[in-house]
Amino acid sequence: MFGDSGKNGKTFREHGVLSRSLELLSDAYGVSASFLVQQLMSPMKRYYLRVNLMKATVDEAIKILNEEGVKTYKSGMIDEALFVEVDKGEKIQARDKIVIAEREAAERVMLGSDLYMPGIKKILKARKGDEVTVISENGVPVAEGILEIEPRELNRNLKGLAVKVLKSLYKLPKIRELEAYKRGIITDQSYPSMLIGRELYTPLSGQVYIDMTASPGGKIGHIYEITKGRGKYFAFDHTNKKIERLKSELFRIGANEVFVDKQDSRFLSLHYPDLKSN
Repeated sequence: MFGDSGKNGKTFREHGVLSRSLELLSDAYGVSASFLVQQLMSPMKRYYLRVNLMKATVDEAIKILNEEGVKTYKSGMIDEALFVEVDKGEKIQARDKIVIAEREAAERVMLGSDLYMPGIKKILKARKGDEVTVISENGVPVAEGILEIEPRELNRNLKGLAVKVLKSLYKLPKIRELEAYKRGIITDQSYPSMLIGRELYTPLSGQVYIDMTASPGGKIGHIYEITKGRGKYFAFDHTNKKIERLKSELFRIGANEVFVDKQDSRFLSLHYPDLKSN
């Protein structure tokens, strides 16, 4: 949703391709390029959740979420998919005291989630207890909140709370703070990603599933759930941070039989020459 800020070596050619793509989309849909950009920076009106069918039925999950104050609806097409309606939030004040969030974290914070240390790029002119504006890497204010750490305490390898969000551009329940999430009953996952899992699904036991860029674990976790762990599962990624995140996610949902290893997908065949999926 949020692109790079332009400081990471973006070339004029890349920007030219983007401009041309916007032109083509603008012509195809009969709307202005600025309207398209605005829509791309706004979340969908439905935020999707995946029910872990190994831990609960869909109706049980709906009841559990309702007890936590979260109203959900069935998607109608994918059995295990639920959605929560995204509401318009509040206008965000641009303050001098700023916390810059990385892209994925900024997208979650924009929907009302708190900001945790792994998602912070930088803290500017702020100290613990200050009211701050959280901005994306490309300078878009997405939320206001209270800074919960001193700048010197920032460590992206830790998982602690960094900003308690009070206002956000859009409103959504704090999904990852729900007991249903912590217990692995639900996972927030996009609808297209769930469609991939369903396309790969087969009721046969012993099938081999390989995800070569698996972190954070959404797709391989989904396949594990809908196949009830009756297959053989391999998940790879290329950095220690991604592997740690992947293992944490698989543990949360109870996907205990997934083999995880740190590997570069480009050279996977050198280390696992006999590994083939179905």
